[in-house]
This record gives sequence, structure tokens and C-alpha cells, in this order.
Amino acid sequence: MLQSEINVFKDALLSLQETFRMKTIVSKVETKRQSEVVLSTGCWAVQGFYYARPRSVNLMDLQSL
Repeated sequence: MLQSEINVFKDALLSLQETFRMKTIVSKVETKRQSEVVLSTGCWAVQGFYYARPRSVNLMDLQSL
């Protein structure tokens, strides 16, 4: 997919988000730059390796105590 096509797709998704008052969560963010770009678009939340590596449910339960 070309960058121009990606931008059109992104803009369409963000328009839907705004029109229907939806919250957008972007995944697979792996670098600081990706995080900055995604958050600048108005997305509600971001997830990915840049923030935390995947963990097992048991480990997550123990860490939340």
C-alpha cells in the first residue's frame, strides 16, 4: 500500500471515529516516532511493544496485586 493510500484510509477511519463518537485504539506501535505520529492524529489509545511486551495472564495478575 502506498503512503498516500494509507493516509486516505487513516483519514477515513478518523472521520468515522469522530462522526460516531467512537474511540480508536491503535496497536502494533513499536517506536517512539510511531507513537508520536499516531497520537497526533487524535487516536484515543495506543498499544504495542513500544509500551510493553506481551505477558502471560498469570504474570499480569501477580503484578496487579
